[in-house]
Amino acid sequence: MSKLSKGFVGLAIGFLAGILAAFVRADHFRIHGTSIPYGIVLALATVLSLQLWLTRHFQARIVSITYAVGWIAATIYLGSASGTTDLALPSNSLAAAYVLLGAIGVSMFAALPVLRPVDFHANIDRTDANSAVNS
Repeated sequence: MSKLSKGFVGLAIGFLAGILAAFVRADHFRIHGTSIPYGIVLALATVLSLQLWLTRHFQARIVSITYAVGWIAATIYLGSASGTTDLALPSNSLAAAYVLLGAIGVSMFAALPVLRPVDFHANIDRTDANSAVNS
């Protein structure tokens, strides 16, 4: 797969993840009248773990960078006002925290080096193992 096609994959998945996470982040539950906004943590954890998985799966940082661009583009699109209301991200402190923490997170994860797969069997010396068994 070429770099260009990996970039498009990252952009498309980042945009889709940004749209889905914007709606998940609004979820909350109530305990004795107190609202607990767990959706922000769930959405950001999913967005960031998906970014790490894509980078490792494709073994290219371009996927992570374009994923971040796609997530930011979706977040800007959903936060923009269309007429009298916002699409999915209202202008309140929880939405601002989601946008700020998400932008910092995807930008930091885009700068991480690619995690290479580890071959555990490559470091074993077969001759030493065979000589230990024979003696």
